[in-house]
Amino acid sequence: SVPPGAEKTRNIIAKLSDLFRYQLKASKEEFVTVQEELDFVTQYLDLEKERFGERLNYKVSINEDLLSDLVPPLIIQPIVENAVKHGISPLITGGEVRILIRKAANQLLIEVSDTGVGMDQKSKNEVFIKGIGLSNTHKRLEKMYKKGLELSDNEPNGLVVRFSIN
Repeated sequence: SVPPGAEKTRNIIAKLSDLFRYQLKASKEEFVTVQEELDFVTQYLDLEKERFGERLNYKVSINEDLLSDLVPPLIIQPIVENAVKHGISPLITGGEVRILIRKAANQLLIEVSDTGVGMDQKSKNEVFIKGIGLSNTHKRLEKMYKKGLELSDNEPNGLVVRFSIN
């Protein structure tokens, strides 16, 4: 018989293995499909849900026909991780992370929003200097597409991080 909790532990280990496998594969690729990137991000979020339980919810909105578009690997996850760690985690009630991907004017628009604690203007100005995860993602995007991340307030609370890929 399987000891109680062993099944859950096995699932977590399997998810972690998948995450590491993707990171290894992605480190060798210049681009991956949106589908691959989103699979990675949702697996990451599922793992975080193991920790946060009901305090963390997420929603992904995308048109099916964009799933085969190409994006730099590991570009969405650091933004999502930042939302969970700094936005949702400090709140006793938790919150929601939303990922929205759409196409406009031949650009892929990617938006990660959370209903967390948000960020004041001073922090927004400093985030690309101090924050490791977001500043690295910002620099990567600037290097590849000449424009980085945009931060704005989510209504009624939280943060929205946007970027576009052409």
